[in-house]
Amino acid sequence: MVEGISGVVDTVPMRWDYVRWRYQNAEQSRLAVAIGVSPTQQTFNDLLINSQQNKLINDDTILYDSLSRPEFGPVVKDFDSGIIPYAFVNSQRVQVVGLVSLGTSFGYDAAFITSDTTLANLTDLSIDEMEVGLIRLSSNVDSLSVLQAARKILPDDVIVMTKADFAEFERSYWDRSKPVGYVFMFGVVMGFLVGLIIVYQILYSDVSSHIQEYATMLAMGFRRGELMLIVLRESLLLTLLGYPIAYFFSLFLYSIVRESTSIKIYMTSERAITTFLILLVMAGISATFALQRLRDADPVEAFS
Repeated sequence: MVEGISGVVDTVPMRWDYVRWRYQNAEQSRLAVAIGVSPTQQTFNDLLINSQQNKLINDDTILYDSLSRPEFGPVVKDFDSGIIPYAFVNSQRVQVVGLVSLGTSFGYDAAFITSDTTLANLTDLSIDEMEVGLIRLSSNVDSLSVLQAARKILPDDVIVMTKADFAEFERSYWDRSKPVGYVFMFGVVMGFLVGLIIVYQILYSDVSSHIQEYATMLAMGFRRGELMLIVLRESLLLTLLGYPIAYFFSLFLYSIVRESTSIKIYMTSERAITTFLILLVMAGISATFALQRLRDADPVEAFS
């Protein structure tokens, strides 16, 4: 329907479904994701996939994700050794004719790409069903104008969005609709509260141990606001000293997660900046509570 819109070069259907995967002589089957595409249409912006997609013209052939969990069998090792691996997907035999790099997610631990006809044979999906329809545009066209035109002619049950909007939709889905999103948010909240308490205790103890010095400064003519700035600067200094250590430790944890789960998760500049701003807010709140101790910095009471 959208092929007639100005600027649309091609439309590409994509299908996917969960399947039971059992590698060769393994006794246990595991849940994997099968992605069905047309062997003759470019679906991915990946040279490795595009160069092997024509291998899927033959039925019961797949491109296996080399980043899948090792529990799904030594597919990569066998393929690199010259052995043609095979597996049983929903009790039907398929042959691995190539390796690609997709990566796992919180929803699956293994994936493979196959043709749309093979996917229809392996599952209950019809060849006419699709999960996602991709619209390829010419380089000089305004994507928003095409978006608006497509929304006018497509049915109401079809959601049309840009690639960036689709990525944000997926992130929101995992953040708000799945338990893993709540677990991560709970970890952020707990980390914020624990950090707030620790910084507060450090600042409060420091002010308490130097209460006479603060009282002396008041007696010398310093204003109470100047003393508050000292505590605020101390909280900022704690943040500046602690953040680099936490940042590099986080990079180390990210690498461990990638190695153990095969999930492509990285520390982005946006995430690093957001975390730093949250730490500044945390330190500011801690300093605000610790400033209450300065009320006891009275020159008369401190030296009486």
